[in-house]
Amino acid sequence: MAVKIIDLRTVDNEVTQYLLDMEKAAIMSVVNPNVLRGLKVTQNNRFCFIVTELCNGGSLKSLIRSNG
Repeated sequence: MAVKIIDLRTVDNEVTQYLLDMEKAAIMSVVNPNVLRGLKVTQNNRFCFIVTELCNGGSLKSLIRSNG
């Protein structure tokens, strides 16, 4: 699994709060064999944790560069 950690001190206005809420909703709602599955979203008073499946093998960018 992979964990994205977001410092909630950077969510300092309505726009960034909205974007974070949309990201959390999108991660947890997408069901597609070609997209990483969202496993859990949780937060405390300082951080938001978005847990997803882990994709080994590098980034999409490096895969495209290698294979054209």
